[in-house]
Amino acid sequence: MLPTNIAQNPNLFQANSQSLSTKNFLIDLEIEIIGGLIIDCHAIGRINDNLKPEYFSTQGHQKIIQCIKDLYNQGKIPDLNAVTMEMINRGELELIGGRVGIANYLKSTVSATNIDQHLQLLIENYNRSDYLDNGKLKPSAAITRIKEIYNSDRSPEQIQLDLLDLQEETGMSDRKWYEFSRNAIREGKKIRYKLDITRLSGITNQLDRSIEIDAIAEIYRKSRKTIESDILTLESPTMEMVNTSGGLPLLSFLDREPEMIDWIYPGLLPKGELLLLAAEPKVGKTLFATDIMYAHLTATPLYGNPIPKGKILYYHDDESEASVRRKLFARGFDLLDRETQKDMFIASGLRLDNLQSLEKQLETFRPTLVVIDSLSAIARNLGVSENEAAFAKHIYKMRDLFSKYGAACILIHHENKSREAVGINKVAGSSRITAAAWGIAQMKSLVKKDDDDNSKNNIRLLKITPREGSVQNLMFEMQPSDTWLDQSIFKYIGEGDDKDNKKQDQSLKLLDFLTNNKGTAFTVEELKEKLGSSNYIYEVLNRLEDQSQIIRCRDKIKKRRYVYLVPDNTKSDLCATNPPPVKTKPETEITETEITENKIHQDIQTFRLDSDLIQRDETPLKQDLKQENTDESKDSGDNKELIQVSGLDLDTPPSPHIDATVQEHVVQNPDRQNTPNNVNGQEYFQVGDRVIDLANDEQFIIIEVVKSTPYSDGEYIVENHNKISQKIRGFALEKVY
Repeated sequence: MLPTNIAQNPNLFQANSQSLSTKNFLIDLEIEIIGGLIIDCHAIGRINDNLKPEYFSTQGHQKIIQCIKDLYNQGKIPDLNAVTMEMINRGELELIGGRVGIANYLKSTVSATNIDQHLQLLIENYNRSDYLDNGKLKPSAAITRIKEIYNSDRSPEQIQLDLLDLQEETGMSDRKWYEFSRNAIREGKKIRYKLDITRLSGITNQLDRSIEIDAIAEIYRKSRKTIESDILTLESPTMEMVNTSGGLPLLSFLDREPEMIDWIYPGLLPKGELLLLAAEPKVGKTLFATDIMYAHLTATPLYGNPIPKGKILYYHDDESEASVRRKLFARGFDLLDRETQKDMFIASGLRLDNLQSLEKQLETFRPTLVVIDSLSAIARNLGVSENEAAFAKHIYKMRDLFSKYGAACILIHHENKSREAVGINKVAGSSRITAAAWGIAQMKSLVKKDDDDNSKNNIRLLKITPREGSVQNLMFEMQPSDTWLDQSIFKYIGEGDDKDNKKQDQSLKLLDFLTNNKGTAFTVEELKEKLGSSNYIYEVLNRLEDQSQIIRCRDKIKKRRYVYLVPDNTKSDLCATNPPPVKTKPETEITETEITENKIHQDIQTFRLDSDLIQRDETPLKQDLKQENTDESKDSGDNKELIQVSGLDLDTPPSPHIDATVQEHVVQNPDRQNTPNNVNGQEYFQVGDRVIDLANDEQFIIIEVVKSTPYSDGEYIVENHNKISQKIRGFALEKVY
């Protein structure tokens, strides 16, 4: 029982901290609180907000406190009977000594009168130490440590190691640690990034700054342009308040350049990342990696995908040299020319606890692809089980090396034998192993019957689960070994729901078309028009965007419409679909003809153009007709710029019988009565028409008709009253009559 003088005067706790911090006193203090809560079932209402199980030193005390809080939060009265039954239902009653133990709480407690002071004493003692009585680090102390780790000069590799060590000190499981620490780690990364940007801002030597920007870009996986933009944002005095909060204004955030990904194998193997290839024994993990190595070494398309040429480092610690040699001979590596063979290096003896040899190879040989067979083999002497969280810290360190040198890695691993595990939980070891990888590729052997009703087990399902983007299920058939030399080890069948490969075909066509038109944005309708309609076009576009092979952004004209493109790094506006405005004459050179033309169609009702009704006459504008309709150059007499207006003669009113070759952009509107600009229900624009830009509600006059490519609604060069010209598509214009 708590001494009376201490219960009545909590301030004595500070003066007698040496004697009152003993374990026996703390246990008695905890019993007083628990007993008071049970005796007075309304007492918890006074302390519930400040009452936390971690303030209590034993597991049994933590469990009963949690039980009382849960009952109260559920609207139930936490009396003796309710607490006892709930502890029994949870299977936790024996942690406090059964029914006898819970009765002892009541024997040791007089009342709950001083329960507020008792809890305050317990909190003060808890806050004095970073560790619990069981030797585990307190959660509050762990949060402080996380902030200290990021607010230091530790390397990225050391940060990962220190975080894993910190998790071990708390005794938390992988899942609990992730939930507990993710917010603190996210904030810590922001702090660290700002420190690095601030340091870069202080480097005045341009060469040194450039080198450091490249290094920071690798660490945070950001583009150089983004890093430079953030430095300018930090240096801007108007952004001081935003920077201190660690954020960005919405405009700056939305204008950030999308970061593209370089792929070895599209959708499966990005450069600078680690792919975990897992399967049960003898399914074909190494053979699948061999197919990829051959394709990358020779720049040979694989399973219908283009593969770039590169250099390969292959660790075969899981297989003998004789076994590796047989596979390479069967695939035809020995038939490659000597220069190509020099781009592949085969090694063994890699140790997960000592990656110096790997870093040396990455530094000197500079491979673009590293294949490690297998994780278990290189971790034999690690001294830590793959089921322990500490095992994963070595994979994080290895992954950071690949990121630093821009090399992709295939890390071959095995799956566990649990029949209950599914998905990535089938991958053997701690969940931290899968968390360290960019993606997980799991291969499974399937049994399939052929046309003769014979069972075959040469079908493989490869399930790809990337860190970002959708899951893919790819089907392969292992081919007879005597065909490997001329073909490949595996033959691609298709996706699980697309056996005819329509998705892949559509994906390759779209990517090829957008790459050939780099920097030009297209709507879905335009892509369908160019490449043909497809049921998978939206899914394929989303996948290409997930893989950062294309980007999606807003149309400049119809803001609610998306356009897709492969960006052209030479352009400042990634999503620009229009060329820059043409150069026009100064306002002082406005001619009398143009002034008269500006007044031709005033005070007549408007007609809104509907882009869905727009039709295009594919007949090209004849060059001789263009020449005929071009006004003669006019000289002001003082050696000024010559003035030309393309299209029809502005001095002559529009004719109702214009040649069809001029009517490239026509709107069908049979309900409108015939006017000089509407003949037999056909609405058209021509040079001299006054129009309104629907996006900005600004009036212009058309000075040139531009051929429509690729939009079916046509394009026009227009001028405002200040003689400033620009190009606008037809569906954005409205004619003024």
